[in-house]
Amino acid sequence: MLTKLRVGTNNLRIETGRWKRPVEKPEKRVCLQCNCGAAENEKHFILHCPRYQQLRAEMLNSLDAVNHENLITSSDEERWQNLMRNEKKPGQVSDLLKKYVRKAVALRREE
Repeated sequence: MLTKLRVGTNNLRIETGRWKRPVEKPEKRVCLQCNCGAAENEKHFILHCPRYQQLRAEMLNSLDAVNHENLITSSDEERWQNLMRNEKKPGQVSDLLKKYVRKAVALRREE
């Protein structure tokens, strides 16, 4: 699931809209999980969607404890870079991010 997010072959609306025929316009690929009008892309799914706020907080708190970095108060771009970077110690960040993604995808399926 994490690899699919990183390479753009996931089931978020930003991707599935391209698969439709006719292709759905990018501005129509909004998040149906929160109905906030934002495009459902990878950054929205991981960093912004209110539906996953609790899961995200758990992940960021765990990441802060492991990496001793304050990701909670970091900018969106800093958070994104920290989550998507190649790790110095493999498994720490990616394992916590994978856990978040698994839980968020399961929450999406509950509908």
